[in-house]
Amino acid sequence: MKRLLLILWLLVPVIPTVAQGHDFVLNEIRQNSTTRKIGSLLIISAGPMSTRKIGQDMKYALDKEFRNKSFQTSVVHLGTLENCTDENIAKASAMFPHDAVLVVVPKEVEDKSVTENPNKPLPRVISLVLLGPALAPNRYSRKEFTNQLETFYLLDKSNLQEPFWIGQSNVSTNLGSNKYFDFLVNHLLHIWKDEGISVGG
Repeated sequence: MKRLLLILWLLVPVIPTVAQGHDFVLNEIRQNSTTRKIGSLLIISAGPMSTRKIGQDMKYALDKEFRNKSFQTSVVHLGTLENCTDENIAKASAMFPHDAVLVVVPKEVEDKSVTENPNKPLPRVISLVLLGPALAPNRYSRKEFTNQLETFYLLDKSNLQEPFWIGQSNVSTNLGSNKYFDFLVNHLLHIWKDEGISVGG
């Protein structure tokens, strides 16, 4: 089975940047050539768990954007990049029928965790003395960050081997930031609209 979705962007020239802002730049690798209307979208991600989270948060952002309209989204994670094959994409699409499929895969990934402790040493010691280790508050917080060179492929349900639109962008964010994914989805919707791709009516 050919890994078309993972290599296609290497075979075509990159079209100049079309959108930017808030550290967001998207290069279109393949532009849409036909007017399309998408009333339901399946998001398929592949790669590490951070990419799975990106796919999920894009779904949540789309659901929020179209919460008062009859627009449906589903999300599936295929696991590692090796599982992102035409066959597995077709299987996922058969399980969750939609007008179009958005495949989200990274080319480069840098994940990191940051643990923060807002407690001052003295209050923590006092808490241990007064309350004991079982009751002393532990305010350590862990944040997950990712920096990925992400490729987005839009596929029509009638042709899951040949993307009708391809874009590439750097996704760099705290994975707990909902606002970032609202911003990302907003830009994608704007770009698609300019190319005759109507999402959600």
